[in-house]
Amino acid sequence: MSTRPTTDRPKRRVMAAASSNKLDDLWVEVVQCLCATHAEELWGLYIEDVNALRSAALPFTKEVGWISGAVRSFELTDLERHFEQQAARIRKSLMSMASLAGRELFFEVVRGNLYDPALLPLGETDLLVLPQLVRGARPPSGGVMVLDEDSPSGEKAREVAQSLASAWHTNVSIVPRKPARAEHVRGEPIPLMTVLDQAELVRALVMTADLYSKAPFEFRRRLAWLPCPVIIVG
Repeated sequence: MSTRPTTDRPKRRVMAAASSNKLDDLWVEVVQCLCATHAEELWGLYIEDVNALRSAALPFTKEVGWISGAVRSFELTDLERHFEQQAARIRKSLMSMASLAGRELFFEVVRGNLYDPALLPLGETDLLVLPQLVRGARPPSGGVMVLDEDSPSGEKAREVAQSLASAWHTNVSIVPRKPARAEHVRGEPIPLMTVLDQAELVRALVMTADLYSKAPFEFRRRLAWLPCPVIIVG
């Protein structure tokens, strides 16, 4: 891992968080776009899921073949080795993205709960692309959805959403979180859990770090299982 240089002004960075799954093509597109348009640095974060490690440490844990259905013994060391190999592959992929964008890569392996907002603290200039646990098929006409907030971070979230929409030549859908307050926001506030159903049909979902950290645990858990990338704006 590189050591971040000391500067008077915090550098704008994209934090690309990944878990033990293969990187989705759309997730890669989002990281590349944001790195080129909104960042001076790319930070790769590989998350070792602490819950998976705890399960692997249990004496009765077994591995079942995806195709064969064969049951095999499974040790904690097997999972740790898998995590190490996966982190190396993801670091290599992120290094290529950083090189294409002319950015330096900083890479770190962290261990914790995938759905804990405290695991990935954001600075006010940071963008975080959450781990995507499923590989989704790109919707044929899906746009970019942004959860609207009346704050500087909310304004930045709309800018990020517009950048992605411009790159994909698609539209931005602004979802109000409070009663309509401006001309660009129309309609009644939509409950968070309903937003998840609508997000199944978009290419990317953008929200602020404040909204993400205050959202219920079940909402954060389901975000990781959406078929689209989720971007958190610091």
